[in-house]
Amino acid sequence: MSDSSDRLLKETQINYNNTLLTNEIGQTISKYTNIKDVIETVVNLFHKRLDYDRGFIMLTNADRTLLEFHAGFGYDRNKLDIIKKSAFHLNKPDSKGVFVVSFREQKPFLVNDIEEISPNLSKRSLAFAHQMGSQSFICCPIICDGQSIGILAVDNLRSKRPLVKSDLSLLMGIASVIGISISNADLMEARQRQFSSILQVLAASIDARDPLTAGHSEKVTEYALGICEELNLSTNYREMIRVASLLHDYGKIGVPDSILKKPGRLTEEEYEIVKTHAQRTQSILEQINFEGIFSQVPEVAGSHHEKMDGSGYPNGLKGEEIPLGARIIAVADFFEAVTAKRHYRDPLPISYAFRLLEKGRGVHFDEKVVDAFVQFYEKEILETESMDTAKVVQMKRVS
Repeated sequence: MSDSSDRLLKETQINYNNTLLTNEIGQTISKYTNIKDVIETVVNLFHKRLDYDRGFIMLTNADRTLLEFHAGFGYDRNKLDIIKKSAFHLNKPDSKGVFVVSFREQKPFLVNDIEEISPNLSKRSLAFAHQMGSQSFICCPIICDGQSIGILAVDNLRSKRPLVKSDLSLLMGIASVIGISISNADLMEARQRQFSSILQVLAASIDARDPLTAGHSEKVTEYALGICEELNLSTNYREMIRVASLLHDYGKIGVPDSILKKPGRLTEEEYEIVKTHAQRTQSILEQINFEGIFSQVPEVAGSHHEKMDGSGYPNGLKGEEIPLGARIIAVADFFEAVTAKRHYRDPLPISYAFRLLEKGRGVHFDEKVVDAFVQFYEKEILETESMDTAKVVQMKRVS
């Protein structure tokens, strides 16, 4: 009875610890919104917290015909290459590999001696096991909403610790958490792809009104993200800037073509109509349910014509009153506009555009944003342009 009580207490403690660990892993990986981060985090936690020598995660490809390696730990480069190059086919009914059977039948395997199951394995599967040096291992299906999406496998080499049912229970619990997290991340990625495609369509709908300005929003976005990189802004803020840049001219949907495409100089009345696009942009975007960091998008996009001295529009904001994102887009938008062909003029030379930026420093444009754009342009853009242009920019900065 004493031995039985000790065993029961030990099993209870193991189950309790396993529950805590499964919960910890679940809480940790729930913070990530893309599959790559989920998988890598799980593998790192396995390496740090569990006493298995090696392990890896495989997921199905898009058409569910193969199991593909995604991340692992404990393998040398040679063994890792073997795993990555091995094909585990899911569309072959006669396949008897443990990974495929576990996936297909949603059945876990605990094996302490590979030779015990060798009669049930194909020659190819047995050869793979011998190549990997596996003797004992556990393989669990990763399941979500009743469907297998991958497998989780671990084994021991150096420790020689026998694998037991508590190991299997732990890994099955973790596999279910991984399945839910991957499914959630997949939904988030799909939502992000949908969001991005909608943004592209909205931006293209403005550019499509005039073939001459097609691509303007994309180019402004490229410049704005370059400025963000030079200013070392956070990833989330850069994503917000990307969205605001793509949509910064959306209010022009309400400006008549006769004004937008006018070949000559605008009258004062026509210019006032063009200026309404900034406020209209903000009003339209405020009707979209932007959340979190994206809640700044309407204000940032609608303020990109404000100027540091307060002479801009639509609200005459001054200096730090202007959102940083709007100050970034202002520089990107100005440079793209003056260096591109318009109905009323040819593109200005790059050197002259930089002189105009320099002239507007601290008056129309934020000085640190101008500096960041120049640094970005020199590093990223001028690599594909002539050295003469690069020298002009360098001379301009010195002067």
